[in-house]
Amino acid sequence: MGDADALPPLLARSSVVLFGDSLTQRGFEPGGWASALAHHLGRRADVYNRGYGGYNARWASYLAPALFPDPSGAPGRHLLVTVWFGANDAADAGERAHVPLEEYARRLERVVARARRAARAVVVLTPPPVHGPTRLAYQRRRYGARATGVEERTTARALDYGAEAARVARAAGAHVLDVGRLMVADDGWPAFVGAGDADGDGLHLSAAG
Repeated sequence: MGDADALPPLLARSSVVLFGDSLTQRGFEPGGWASALAHHLGRRADVYNRGYGGYNARWASYLAPALFPDPSGAPGRHLLVTVWFGANDAADAGERAHVPLEEYARRLERVVARARRAARAVVVLTPPPVHGPTRLAYQRRRYGARATGVEERTTARALDYGAEAARVARAAGAHVLDVGRLMVADDGWPAFVGAGDADGDGLHLSAAG
């Protein structure tokens, strides 16, 4: 096929990479936000699931070089990359996935810098709020007598990490979707993280979320 016969650029699919923790991974489940995005971009872009349940920004910074290798003559090969970490980092200091706030910012800077070189646009999402009563009920369902009864994640810490994520994104020239603050501005936000759902855990998004 000669150059004259090449497909018009609009017919060639772009690519979108969604990089994050379980909030991204589970977004590809039926009714999830990532599934909705893939459906919306059907025939226009391939949407790749790079969500890793339980990951934090530290582990993401180890993975980012392989996921977003330095471009060789093709900068910005992805149309869009989303970066969504912080929900695990903001866990209580005794939790395995916890990352101190200052380190979280440094690690996220590395991830966003990598993504910026690989994509035409990068959107950083902030952690959602955490509904304590739903989180504790989930804990009791999952662990029974071994449940600690202590909220290992809180809205206050999530918002602190979200503020740092927003700062890092803006400094790097990325876009910000402040999920945490957008949600808590709505009086019905607990429903967005599973309050009232039989299997809600107070952190991951419900269909409403």
